Parts: sequence; structure tokens; C-alpha cells
Amino acid sequence: MRRTAVSLVAAAGILMAGTAGAAEDADKAEKMVKYRNSVFTVMAHNIHPLGAMLKGEMPYDPRTFAEKADRIAAVAPMALEGFGMKATADVKGTAAKAKIWDNMGDFKKKMRAMQKAAGALAAVEPGDSPASVKKATKALADTCEDCHDEYKKED
Repeated sequence: MRRTAVSLVAAAGILMAGTAGAAEDADKAEKMVKYRNSVFTVMAHNIHPLGAMLKGEMPYDPRTFAEKADRIAAVAPMALEGFGMKATADVKGTAAKAKIWDNMGDFKKKMRAMQKAAGALAAVEPGDSPASVKKATKALADTCEDCHDEYKKED
């Protein structure tokens, strides 16, 4: 009888620890999704005006262009940190497809290409020829699209 009681207490402890661990993992996954969504929001907030300037939808301001390009380059390396757990694919509010974690090598390659393009954009002098500014902006946008086509859920 005593052995049964001890076994039941031990089993209950293991179950509670497992439940607590699962709750911690779910909380960590939710925080990771919020983190990466925040990083991508900052990037989008800064890249969209660049496109608008280059399309003539808003006045071209070299100082603002440089500031936003620098911000994108600074934040771009942070994006990959938000993909550390496959469990984040199941979190409500994520646009990440689960296949990211099955193809992490390819995903990291695409993320590095985005980081490189963001750095190249920040290195462009905004007073340079419109063609070089457009080329660097398009190169960054292309890396975003390349990754989104493969790894982002449709809106």
C-alpha cells in the first residue's frame, strides 16, 4: 500500500512537472512569435517608405532614406532569433510555415541573403544615382519575397 501511494505521488509529480514544462514551452513559443513579429514590423515600417519614395508616392529625402536603411540593416540580424523553436509554428498569429524547421539550412541561407542585402542598402549613399539606390532597395525586397514565397503563410 505504501509503495502504491509513493508511486502515485511520484507519478503525479512527474505529470505536474511535464505540464509545467509544456506551459513554459508554450509561453516561450508565444514570446518568440511576438519577438519575430516585432522585428518584421520594424523592418516593414522602415522599408515601405523607401519603396514609396522610389515610386514617387512620397518626396525623396536622402536623409530619411539613409536613416531607414540603417535601421533595417541594424534590425535584420535579429530576425532569425525568432525562429529558434519549431513549436512557434503552431502559435496563433504566426505567419511562419512549419516547413521552415524542416528546411532550416535553406531558411538560414535566405535570412543571411536578406541581412546581406540590408547591409548593402545601408551602404548605398542616398545621394548616389537613383539607379543604384533603386537597385539596392529592389535587391532587399527580392530577398524578402524569395523567403515569403517559400516560408510565409498566405494572409
